[in-house]
Amino acid sequence: MPNPSPAAGSSDSPERHAPSETALVLVAPPPVLSARARALVKALAQSRRAKRSFALVALVGLGLGLGAAVAQRRYGQPLSEPAISSEPGTYIDGMGQFEAERSRESVATAANPGPPQLTPIFAPNRVTALHTDALPSPPTLTLNAVGDVIPGTDYRTYRLPQDWQYLFGGIAYQLQQADVVFGNFESTFTEVRHSPKDTGRANVFAFRTPPWYASVLKVAGFDVMSVANNHAFDFGDQGFADTIANLELEGIKAVGRKGEIVYTEAKGLKLAFIGFSHLNQHNTIHDLDTAAALVQEAEQNADIVVVSFHAGKEGSDATVTRNQTEYFLSENRGNVVHFSRTVIDHGADLVLGHGPHVPRAIELYNNRLIAYSLGNFLGYRTLSTAGPLGISLILTANLDSDGTFVSGRIVPIALDRNGVPYLDD
Repeated sequence: MPNPSPAAGSSDSPERHAPSETALVLVAPPPVLSARARALVKALAQSRRAKRSFALVALVGLGLGLGAAVAQRRYGQPLSEPAISSEPGTYIDGMGQFEAERSRESVATAANPGPPQLTPIFAPNRVTALHTDALPSPPTLTLNAVGDVIPGTDYRTYRLPQDWQYLFGGIAYQLQQADVVFGNFESTFTEVRHSPKDTGRANVFAFRTPPWYASVLKVAGFDVMSVANNHAFDFGDQGFADTIANLELEGIKAVGRKGEIVYTEAKGLKLAFIGFSHLNQHNTIHDLDTAAALVQEAEQNADIVVVSFHAGKEGSDATVTRNQTEYFLSENRGNVVHFSRTVIDHGADLVLGHGPHVPRAIELYNNRLIAYSLGNFLGYRTLSTAGPLGISLILTANLDSDGTFVSGRIVPIALDRNGVPYLDD
């Protein structure tokens, strides 16, 4: 009988279905193998494990071969040419090459590429693509500044170190890493015997340091010292004059005479220093018109103008800087923020504050640096070191040739129980 039709929707062909009638099926006998063929079949049957190992080795070899082929294709091709502008002399990618400059050798190399080559960024034929005017120039002048310095006193009680090298031995190297080193000398170099101050009253002090200690400041590295502060006249006009004379004898510029601008030179630049305080014996921060006039005069005669001031509230609670008038013991100590910004507006390049005996804020104003207080730096058995009074710093200011602030650094300093500075690391 005929075979039935496939079911609807089935993809099977009629040949795949078994016949309905019994059929005689003849099985062909296995082929007769020669002795050599039988030995080969037996050997292959016994080497199934070897076959697996062979397959693994073959796969690994295939992978390595493909990897080598890809690498050869990738690195054996010539490097693509950078984009070239259609306008002569114009680069698109900053490192291109003019079409007219391509030599016959470069064309031959593109046609017959050799081993891959690394192209240096600063190749001789591409150096014109580097715009050197975009690179920052190094700072022209480096100035280190510190706060109040009192090497000790011999007035009323003897408070001087047995070894003078103890005073700056721990920080002299860091202090000297500059073209100019500035500090505020808050004692006197004089031999005047008596002070006009009534030191018997509370919070009234007079400091007198033997004149030869001016050489100690010179060895420490100081170039400029302010003497515009509330201890400059501890021994009257004579003591003030002696202090300036002894500093200048050691080659240290003394800044603080009323109406005076002090000039010095460093790194081929002319620097002007002006010292201010809250007192009328010096250039005073209370007279902004006179201060502005002095700064303008200095700006006309120097490359860089540095203003120093001794003002502001004193003590461990005076760490905050505010744009307002400050008082200490009922004395008007001025508005240091308004003063500092005013002198910069009239030509000052760097403003260095001291007087509060604690470090205060540092401000960048119109690309000029203001340090509102550098704190105590050395007060051998004369200045308190309790709390923030014992925290200090070396301020490094890097300036360009017109006084613009480039960069800076603060070296942390602490004072030991004798008021001597050491690295706070």
